[in-house]
Amino acid sequence: MTSTIDIYLLDSRLAPCQLEQVPYHSNRIQEHTPYVPPSGIHLQLFGRSVEGRSVVVETQLDGGLTLSLLDEHDSAMPDALYAETVGEELMQRACALQPELVETEDLTTSIVRKPCFYGFDPDPSKPLSPRVRRVVILTIGSLKLYRVLRRAAEYALHDEPLDCGARPCDLAAVPHAAAMEALGLHHGKWVQATGQSTAAAAADVTLACASTGLMPRPELSATLPPLVLASYDIECSSGAPDAAGNYAFPDAFKKGHAVRCVAVVATSLGAANSTRRVFLHTGPRALSADGHCATAAADEGATEAAVNLEVRHFATEGGLLHGLAALLRDEIRPDVLYSYNGNAFDAPFLAQRIEQVLPDAPPGAEFEERAAARGRRRAAHGWGRTPMSAMPPKTLGVPKTDEQIAEIQRKRAQGKVIYEPKAFDAPGMAHHDVLDFGQSLSLETSRLADVAAEVLGGTTKTDLAISDMMDILRTDDADGWARVAVYNVRDAELPLRIMLAKDQVAFSLQIAAVSGCTLPQVCAGGQQKRLQSMVQREVRARELVFNEPSKLDFVARPWLCGGGETVKGATVLDIKPGWYRDPVVTCDYSSLYPSIVISRNLCPSKLLLDAVQPTLPAGTPLALAAAVRTFRVEERDADLVHYHHVLQRAADGSGVGVFPAISERLLAERKAAKRELKQHAPGSAAHAILDARQLALKVICNSLYGALNAVLKGSLYCRPLGGIVTAEGRAAIAAIQAEVAQLPGAEVVAGDTDSVMFKLAGRTLAEAEAMGKKVAASVTAALRADGAHAMELAYEKTMLPSVFVAKKAYAYVCHAPGKLPAHVSMGLMSKKRGTAALFKDAFIDCERAYLLDPASFSAADVRRVHLLVLRDLEQSLATASPEAFAKTTMLKPEAAYAPNYNAPHVNAARRLVAATGCAWPGNARFKFVQAQPGTPVAKSKKKASDHSMELGYFVQSKAAIDAAYYISSVHNRFEALLRFTLPDAPARFGQLLTALERRPANTKSIASHFGAASAPPPPLLAAASERAYLANPHAEGARADETTFWRLALDAPPPPKPVGPFSDAWHAPQSLSSARSGPTPARPAKEARALLAAHGAGVSTATLARLAAKTGASAPALSEVMKTPEYEAAVGAKRAAEAEAQAVAVASKQRKLSEDSEAIAAQPRRGATNQVPTATAAPRKPMGKGIAAFFTRA
Repeated sequence: MTSTIDIYLLDSRLAPCQLEQVPYHSNRIQEHTPYVPPSGIHLQLFGRSVEGRSVVVETQLDGGLTLSLLDEHDSAMPDALYAETVGEELMQRACALQPELVETEDLTTSIVRKPCFYGFDPDPSKPLSPRVRRVVILTIGSLKLYRVLRRAAEYALHDEPLDCGARPCDLAAVPHAAAMEALGLHHGKWVQATGQSTAAAAADVTLACASTGLMPRPELSATLPPLVLASYDIECSSGAPDAAGNYAFPDAFKKGHAVRCVAVVATSLGAANSTRRVFLHTGPRALSADGHCATAAADEGATEAAVNLEVRHFATEGGLLHGLAALLRDEIRPDVLYSYNGNAFDAPFLAQRIEQVLPDAPPGAEFEERAAARGRRRAAHGWGRTPMSAMPPKTLGVPKTDEQIAEIQRKRAQGKVIYEPKAFDAPGMAHHDVLDFGQSLSLETSRLADVAAEVLGGTTKTDLAISDMMDILRTDDADGWARVAVYNVRDAELPLRIMLAKDQVAFSLQIAAVSGCTLPQVCAGGQQKRLQSMVQREVRARELVFNEPSKLDFVARPWLCGGGETVKGATVLDIKPGWYRDPVVTCDYSSLYPSIVISRNLCPSKLLLDAVQPTLPAGTPLALAAAVRTFRVEERDADLVHYHHVLQRAADGSGVGVFPAISERLLAERKAAKRELKQHAPGSAAHAILDARQLALKVICNSLYGALNAVLKGSLYCRPLGGIVTAEGRAAIAAIQAEVAQLPGAEVVAGDTDSVMFKLAGRTLAEAEAMGKKVAASVTAALRADGAHAMELAYEKTMLPSVFVAKKAYAYVCHAPGKLPAHVSMGLMSKKRGTAALFKDAFIDCERAYLLDPASFSAADVRRVHLLVLRDLEQSLATASPEAFAKTTMLKPEAAYAPNYNAPHVNAARRLVAATGCAWPGNARFKFVQAQPGTPVAKSKKKASDHSMELGYFVQSKAAIDAAYYISSVHNRFEALLRFTLPDAPARFGQLLTALERRPANTKSIASHFGAASAPPPPLLAAASERAYLANPHAEGARADETTFWRLALDAPPPPKPVGPFSDAWHAPQSLSSARSGPTPARPAKEARALLAAHGAGVSTATLARLAAKTGASAPALSEVMKTPEYEAAVGAKRAAEAEAQAVAVASKQRKLSEDSEAIAAQPRRGATNQVPTATAAPRKPMGKGIAAFFTRA
């Protein structure tokens, strides 16, 4: 029967035979399937219809698949002979991999001529056009043959070139990408399919159609597909507890460790109240949803966990694994399957349990037994739409080297629990691990409970200790299993709710629509594949051959990898520390790096690949020389300089490169989406789609610069262009500095990558904004005059007041057009994740005090606020709860740490496991505190890692907090911040630290050290959690509330005779060294003689001045020596020697660059990185210190 249906295209695969040849039936998936010979190459498309049905469409690629090989050395062979030679050599290599391919006839050759994408090679007759090159096209009609030939081609490109000199190309593209483009198909968009209905796949609708039965449906582009979303979570047992009652961490490789239950929660975007919950288990058969689970859900305050809940019992673990696959495959059929840490635990655990519970047939087994074993595994692996061809779960990430595999096996043999990240191979279904999103939120911890509480407004996990769960899983107690069910269902549901709350579904769909990637590729993360898809489409549209780079190119062109060094980065100006009550204006470039790519036409197709000198080679056509722009690019070692020449676009706008064209289009589409976004109400479907689209466009556009520098991490890298981008960025920052230098009363105080901040003394906010706009307009005009038509500097904001502490560390009140004033903090301890709350809150108070309204608070008032905060901190050291001292950090799996690795958090986890026998708490944010040693320890022998404890274990142990450790670890940050109001802060903290270090072990109070009573006074300030202006600092009226709070605190009557280092009356004790007065006496005569010897050696004038200051030599003596002819002659000789030495040094560095690049090129392709192998890298030589070493070097 012929049917027509509109589907939103989510995924695609290739298959060697038709679905009808091996049809799927839910009750026959475990049966033996006869061998079906390949019948061509078939394209399978997976998606969702407008009505919400899952759809599989199949069509045959009649034209087969192709491989392209470039005639790199311009062979003199005739076309037919050269094509035959190339095909035969590649076929020979393929047959070495699989000898049975010798008799194949599914390969034909042809010749086409195309320009290259990577490297501009001018046409001799038309030097501004690229030369067309001969390309051999191998057309393959067998999917098996294609895959083997492709492997052989990849080896030839990256490891051992073909003898015929042909270079394989277009290997980075998805094999069927060109075929899909020819059919007008695009992932993330709607298509209409007309064909014959079948029932051969695990989908609501299956169609087999001809290529003419597929038509794009752009008119549906604003329609959000009614996707089905699901999320799952597993709970495992780990056998009996040890003698202490503690359970081991579940190890899927061990007998007795098993999957006991799985929860799956599903919903549809196209239907309200469609959430469905399923709990699969091997516990008591009597467990019911309406009875036991409903009661447990009510007791846990999670009644929704029992709504639409279905409980399914399985007698065995194998039955449970089959039941989970059948649920996903036959009933829910989700488009996206979420989990939390599922890639690192749930999926690999399930995969290994399938290996253990449903093993292969033993060696020598009969055919029927082997077929039955394969069928049982297929039924457990088949989660997707084509389960009859289901493959075992695939390992994620970069393929491991043999050494890495051996190391994993060694650790497993030692009893370590190590899982490699995996994902089930499920065509038509994307896996999305929400842990990656949780970690991107930069919360104190990335545990599911904390991420859910933050995103969902307090909704979090139910309370069930792991030890209690393990106890329950060993029983048949239905009420206990009901608690496990509620816990499991809630854990499965939270990732789904998090992604819906954050509109991540729409964002993923828009990434797919913009890039053309499949939804599984988008959910797996990584910008390279997204950008690669767009570049490949543009390259094919321009009829170029994608001659992707290879590490073998590094031998002849070492600048392509830089000897393993990264390119010189952006400008980060040294700040001028200070507390500014004058306006500080910020001007920044809009989309700086994409605009540089556009303005300078930066694209591999426009780069003269082999020209790296200041001038082009002799014989370069004049027209080409006039059309290129030369860029001077410094390496991180400034002695190494390369000059790169890029063909610029023509005056009429033609000749735009691939990368600039893509960047220009993305920026234009984003502007259009943002304009249209304003026409729709927030919360509407159109608003959600457009907002997700503009964000997707921004993310992909900004990823281009990273791709240029990702050497050996993709196929888009072009390190020379990455160096040009940062060089032009540095020049753009210098242009702002030059303009600001011309303003009266202006001073640059900071700058970073794409922005500069400058102070305007004595100006009002309005005057500062006007001057900022004037600077932006002037710099933009100068850039446009230099050809940078896409670069634009804009006034962004004014900071008033502001405090600049160090590079990339500052805070300010932001005044931006059309917005309320807002407090902003960058790079300070207030933004540092993992800092103990007690000190972080105090630091925030000190930081915000600088930003109080200058009209209401004088500098003296701010100083008083700082002292008040520090006195409160001092008192809280003895009264705060252990939670306030807890630090958090990411704890990796135990196997990731060497036995001698002694970081505080690692040793705290080791102590926890040793004392309680619990599982290693890895892959999560870990809370720990620093305990005070039970017995005094010398300061020189005291190590933080020796006394760190996990927070819960610390509380149980009733140990004492080591306050001295905390003060010693944070005082430098406080001192740097407070130096503008409390220049004596180091001495104040020094006295506090001295008192704490002298404190007897297990002392609970420190007040007595400063003459106060033993009982600590109550806190001077309300806790941060009790202040509304901190809970919602951007709310209207928050700044007024903050002003009132501090005014009341300052006006409150002071405590009687405050003592301690943070009292108003405190003075630093006068040391002997500070009591000494008078000028520094002159150094002895021998120091002057050393200085004169340096003069005679021809040391530069600036260096002499520094040496004179160090040695105490007088200025007259310096002046007299520099007037002598002997000195002038010595200086001349010294300069000549330095120039010669410099030339030798540069030549040596160039040789080292070439040697390192050759070493990188010689790496095996698997695991290759742009780093010099350890055995090749030269050891660093220690450098002497002190003035004697300075004389020696000079």
